[in-house]
Amino acid sequence: MYSDTISRRHLLKLTAALLGTTALAGCFGRGLKIPPGTYKPKDDDPLHIDTHAHIFNAEDLPIRGVAGFLTQTHLPLGELGGVIGRSLAFLLEVIVQAVAPGFKKENEELDAILDGQKTYQAPPQLKDKDMIRIIQNGLENGGDPKKDLAKFREHVAITFEKKRRGASFTTSLTLSAEEEADFGRWQTELGEEVLEEAYRQSEKADDRRREDRFVPTTLAAYALAIFIFYLLAPEVLRAAISSHIGNAHRLMRIFGEARNGVPAIDLFVTAEVDMDIWVHQSHRGSKNTQIETQTLMEKIALATDGRMLPFASFDPLREVVTREKNLAHAGSGVMPEITPLELAKRAVLERGFVGIKLYPAMGFKPYFNVEFDADEHAHWPKAGQKIIGLGAKLDAALFELYRFCLDHDVPVMCHANTSMYSHRDYKTRGQPKNWQALFEAKIKGLEDIKNLRLNLGHLARIDTTAPYEGSWVEQAATTIAPDNRVFADFANYDGVHKMAGQQRLQENLRKLYAQNPGIGSRVMFGTDWWMLASDKKVLDYVDDIRRTVSSTDGIVSEKRFLGGNAVDFLGLRPGDRPFERLRSYYANNPYKVIEPKWLTRAART
Repeated sequence: MYSDTISRRHLLKLTAALLGTTALAGCFGRGLKIPPGTYKPKDDDPLHIDTHAHIFNAEDLPIRGVAGFLTQTHLPLGELGGVIGRSLAFLLEVIVQAVAPGFKKENEELDAILDGQKTYQAPPQLKDKDMIRIIQNGLENGGDPKKDLAKFREHVAITFEKKRRGASFTTSLTLSAEEEADFGRWQTELGEEVLEEAYRQSEKADDRRREDRFVPTTLAAYALAIFIFYLLAPEVLRAAISSHIGNAHRLMRIFGEARNGVPAIDLFVTAEVDMDIWVHQSHRGSKNTQIETQTLMEKIALATDGRMLPFASFDPLREVVTREKNLAHAGSGVMPEITPLELAKRAVLERGFVGIKLYPAMGFKPYFNVEFDADEHAHWPKAGQKIIGLGAKLDAALFELYRFCLDHDVPVMCHANTSMYSHRDYKTRGQPKNWQALFEAKIKGLEDIKNLRLNLGHLARIDTTAPYEGSWVEQAATTIAPDNRVFADFANYDGVHKMAGQQRLQENLRKLYAQNPGIGSRVMFGTDWWMLASDKKVLDYVDDIRRTVSSTDGIVSEKRFLGGNAVDFLGLRPGDRPFERLRSYYANNPYKVIEPKWLTRAART
């Protein structure tokens, strides 16, 4: 008979049992089996570049915030979609927190590789039973709660909110200013032993309060969430719980080796993302800090002999929040926190990063955010709601970013698609015409803004079924102009596996060309892996998209699409400042001197 009370521990054990049953047997067998290939480029071969990829794992993302938002906004199930979304997000967070390798472990492995103490050996492709065993162990054993202050913070919040004892455990929880102060005082005054005891007591109370909240409908939502995720996206899970170097290796195995006449991709531009402050509420954010992520990305670029070329992330809201915090602590003796802009600058100038990634869909425009300051109904995430003149301060942070990039000739990649927005009000903030407004404005100190190297990531899904007229693609035709350095990548266009998708892409490309005949020198190949990991035909992606694009009336040649345009965007020709900066870094970095093969081939592309 069904019990009326099921604790969280019972749920985890139940989940682990479900994963081991024959009901899900074979689901991981749907995962990608990568056939052997070769990577033996010749000196006179043109350089092939994936302009838009990711090798992050779950430690770099606010898992519950991202997964919960996406499922709630994109599943057409109304309130049920919300329940499934929260259930799936919670389940994912539990799994990846327990299973994904942490920074310390990865950093030690990379140091050993760079010191020559070991050679990286890619783990074997996991079988169904292996994936199930890993997740079972993660669910049953969990992580190390003593070191997980973010998780403890949530438990503390639950214990404080006595008046909301009947609320669902998925309800967003917040700490008042007084409680925030108490938490900070506990950290500094009480010490680790007392904190650990507080954690144990709060978790016991947490379990008791949650016992009567797992009703049959919630369990059904969990079961459906498990089914959806494990059955349809085993490769996404694999990428989420893998190490960064493991994901880099898998990326090179999938796209970086020649098979059956399909060319190998030589260089992968891997972008960091920073979504925490926009989607993070009471639950934890990313586990890795920005500094830790940059450290891993820098070492992986060297460990792969330069085949990974990283972009640092920059979030202007995090910049503003950090500045406000530092200003509030000025004169108090508290060490100021390093700002995201300073971290991004160091990444480019000192750590071998080629450019900076922006994510306007999180909730900001490329410029002129000051317009929102006059709108009393303008929506902002929790972190920005009490900041006076937030829009103007966002513009000030972006101004400094653009000025730095112009002064040092640093490429900028931006998300330019109607996806992954953190609130419905933000959906159109990254559209190309907002970039065009910046280029056309006469802003003091940014008179040379058209010299900015800019990539419109995803080009608003040029393979979309939406009408061309008035679309973001049509906007891009104007934004990409002869007197600027704006490019666009065709990343994550999985529709090219089917004839209908190929025809849509070609039709829009023709319209784009009719509006802007110079488009052939500005569009670039990209994968968006590992966001493309759920594509069942991912091994055919390079071949399908290169044939689709290069056979469209000669608008863009295969050589330009697969590499030449990316070389221009990234500034990888000898004499370009990014090229010279990278060449100097590879020869003088403190970890391992390398000379990537692409350095000598870039000039011929």
